[in-house]
Amino acid sequence: LFFGIVGYLFGFTICSDFEENTEVCISCENTIAIRMKTLRCLVNEAIKRNVLRADDDPFRYIRIPEIKARREHLDEKELHAIEQLTIDDEHLAHVRDAFLFCCYTGLRWGDFRHLTAAALQGTNLTIRQHKTGTPLCLPLHALWGGKAVALLARYDSLEQLANVGCNRQSNADLRQVAALAGINKHLHWHMARHTCATLLNQHGLRMQEIQYILGHQRQATTERHYAETLLTQVEQSLNQAFPT
Repeated sequence: LFFGIVGYLFGFTICSDFEENTEVCISCENTIAIRMKTLRCLVNEAIKRNVLRADDDPFRYIRIPEIKARREHLDEKELHAIEQLTIDDEHLAHVRDAFLFCCYTGLRWGDFRHLTAAALQGTNLTIRQHKTGTPLCLPLHALWGGKAVALLARYDSLEQLANVGCNRQSNADLRQVAALAGINKHLHWHMARHTCATLLNQHGLRMQEIQYILGHQRQATTERHYAETLLTQVEQSLNQAFPT
């Protein structure tokens, strides 16, 4: 019934009206693009079910723009402020530690939350990535001078560290941590991954090495996400080549 309604209603005009209404209600271009992509998925499903003819696909005439989002990260000073922060609340301290662990490893939220004791082999963290299904092995003793290993020593197990609750509540907790540390940024869990990649690059790691740590299958993915970081690396290399 739903796809029957889709087939009956959707045309280029309806699609354009949806986009215009979304622009009125939502100012963020990324959010508008996501909503339009969701709508396109529904239309594609209607075509697969022969409810809508391929020739009537309204998205043949609509191009959804790819908006490159600015990937915010913590700088060295801000990361240090969180590391040195004294937190009396046990739960908030736990969330802070878990966030730092992800800053040191670059793990996605999904991979972090699924960590088990079996993933820790000596000081190497070996997982199968939840998003891509590909294996990843991280030398914790070498990353950030072994900070992740030292942090793990505060907890009985890897599972205990990873047990911080749901993503939405953890992000809310992180904003409290940011406020306590005097950081004026919208702190969220994925920022740990951006922070890891950006700071590693600033410390001299090459893009292909960062690609390995992040678990990207293609270097182009890493370069697309961290183009600004790549520019910083180029500037550093040029300054070394042509000192003033």
